[in-house]
Amino acid sequence: MRASLLLLLGVALTGAFVFVGGVQWPGYFGVVRLHMLLGGLLAAAGGLALADHLRRTGSGAWATALCIVAGGLLAVPTPFALVLPEEAHDLGPVGWFTEALRRAIAGDPAAVWPVTAGLCLAFLLVGSGAVTLVGLVSRVRERAASRRTGLGLTLVVSWATVSGGLLLVESMATLRPAQVLHAFAGSWALALLGLHVFARRAALARWPRVAVAGLGALGLVAFAGLLVVKEARSHREEDAPVLAMPQTEAERQASASHERFDRGLLEGSASCGTAGCHEQITQAWQGSAHRWSSRNAYYRKAVGELLWADRWDDAVRCAACHDPAVALAGGLTEAYQGGAPPADSEGVTCLACHRAVEVAGEQPANGAFSVALVPPYPGDLAAGVRLDARAHQRPFVMTRPIYSNRLCESCHRLHLEDHDLVLQNATLGSGPDGELHCRSCHLAAKGAVTYSHAMPGIDADLAEYADADADERAALAYAAEGVRAFAQLEPLVPIEQAPIAPGFLGLTLRLDGRDPLAVVATTTNERVGHDFPAGPLDLHQVWLGVRATDAAGVVWMHEGALIDDRIQGTPRRLGGVEVNAEGQPIEHHDVLSVVAVQDKRVVSEGQSLRDRFVLEGAQPTWPLTLRARWLFRRANPDFAAWAGARVPAWQITAAELEIDGPR
Repeated sequence: MRASLLLLLGVALTGAFVFVGGVQWPGYFGVVRLHMLLGGLLAAAGGLALADHLRRTGSGAWATALCIVAGGLLAVPTPFALVLPEEAHDLGPVGWFTEALRRAIAGDPAAVWPVTAGLCLAFLLVGSGAVTLVGLVSRVRERAASRRTGLGLTLVVSWATVSGGLLLVESMATLRPAQVLHAFAGSWALALLGLHVFARRAALARWPRVAVAGLGALGLVAFAGLLVVKEARSHREEDAPVLAMPQTEAERQASASHERFDRGLLEGSASCGTAGCHEQITQAWQGSAHRWSSRNAYYRKAVGELLWADRWDDAVRCAACHDPAVALAGGLTEAYQGGAPPADSEGVTCLACHRAVEVAGEQPANGAFSVALVPPYPGDLAAGVRLDARAHQRPFVMTRPIYSNRLCESCHRLHLEDHDLVLQNATLGSGPDGELHCRSCHLAAKGAVTYSHAMPGIDADLAEYADADADERAALAYAAEGVRAFAQLEPLVPIEQAPIAPGFLGLTLRLDGRDPLAVVATTTNERVGHDFPAGPLDLHQVWLGVRATDAAGVVWMHEGALIDDRIQGTPRRLGGVEVNAEGQPIEHHDVLSVVAVQDKRVVSEGQSLRDRFVLEGAQPTWPLTLRARWLFRRANPDFAAWAGARVPAWQITAAELEIDGPR
């Protein structure tokens, strides 16, 4: 018994140090390891001490054993009750549980697990508290009060023991909730131990029920308040420097004159997949357009042109979204001194999104966001995070712009204020069921990963212009397959061989009715929540290929074929022509010199547009077969050739209509 009490004292002291302290405190991780060792020894010695205690006091061994089993079993699901899916951040834990309960009652099998975990957590919290209060307010002998508080103590101790064991085996997703539960249970166990001893010696059973219940309730509320204050203080991040994205050369100079921030605090994304934590997420990110936003031939050539012309202001605006770590650190002049982005740039890093704390403006645009830095862990990051992930995870579970569309829009919306032009606009529409979310499509779950950080769009040819080495191309090839599946893109083949396949645009063909050789093609934006194309309009090429043949094989119409990478004829198009002050189409993706957009034609979310064709010529040999398909390529061939890249074309969607003859 004495050995157990000494071990308990050691666990309590080291636990108090961990509860109050932080990872930057001297010797912090050594104390954590000591706490784990003492806790393991206490679990072994405590079992023997409990058996001796029950023998000497004559307490109910069966009731005690039941509390141990119940506490241990119920402790297992409780960490999962606190691992809220992203959509629950707006609802909070209680709202999320209520919504899951409603879905479970309605018969949704996916809601059974969160409801079960939530009920286990509620039972532990309410049940152990109820057992304790019932024991305290009993109007029977002192022995009953002591026994019932002892049962509550046993329940919570088993909870603390099992949650402590979970910390050794749990994944990063549930590690922090298990730590919170362990700290709560351990602290509560110490409080209940005091009540257990006090109930036996102070004859609480003879006190007025209202007084004892009020005292117990006040103690529980005060303890819960202490934990809330502790958590709230840890979320304040008073010492985290906040960097606002410089929007001009003057702001860049001011940022550079500030005490230089270490780019390493914003980069190092690859390490997220080497610490035994986020391997799948990191692998997906490594093949994404975010990863290669600055290390690609298109950006390198376009920004190099700006630097050659000494247009550093414009280069800063580009880097705000394409190379945010360099732009935020204020070191763009030094990093781009060679006329191109640095070879070690990570593009859009993990922290650039996950540590964004504010997005400026009512309508986000131009990368106008701020990022809060994360103080580094001392020593071995992976080992430190595994021992205590709270200081690492807390900054990423706060309410941030990443949970809305604002952060995405801040970079995927290009607004030229001087001419009030929006050149690139991925702002989402309302959708049939309310507000749309970028993450619903571009971060959709894949396998065991809740949010796929491959973030597929329509960049199926990323491998053609990314500055990747041989080892990195495996990730790009894997991501390209995901992009093609996501956008339902088909490889380009001659139109007569093309599959009649649906895509993210809907395409239907019908006779006009007024003319037997007039056909109407209706294009509908069925799956894209924003305008298509969203931009950049000077690079993206979207056109409607059409071919009509009769039964004798005579080609009556053929528009939009690719010959030597050139679009033949004058097919219908989507997009627009961006022109400069001289009225000429811009070159080399110099979008910051655009003053107007001519012939702009996009199809908005949920909207349709129509094109009419008249098939003129001699009397055909019926039937007449018309095939139409929307085609896409990410860049025009002149720009791609200038950047030294190859640009393939893809089929978005296709439809076919057979005309039997005049009606």
